[in-house]
Amino acid sequence: MIEIIIVSAIFFSAGFVTGAYLKAEAWYSEDWIILKWCKKSLGYRPMASGSKIQMGDDVIMSLQLNTSAIPSEGLEVVVETETSTL
Repeated sequence: MIEIIIVSAIFFSAGFVTGAYLKAEAWYSEDWIILKWCKKSLGYRPMASGSKIQMGDDVIMSLQLNTSAIPSEGLEVVVETETSTL
């Protein structure tokens, strides 16, 4: 009986670690772009590599999507909950 619990714990731990690793790899493999609000152009502009984000800056972290596979009728955007940290 104790062997079953030990083996189950080992498999659970291995699955958890593998899932956490794959989730992190999926996150870091995306082409993230940091956009900062530009008062001169009244729009968000990509930040240069090495730039610093200061407290109070208005920034957005975004992904560029490949839209070539989207059907001609388009896709509906559904937002379940909107939260703001302002």
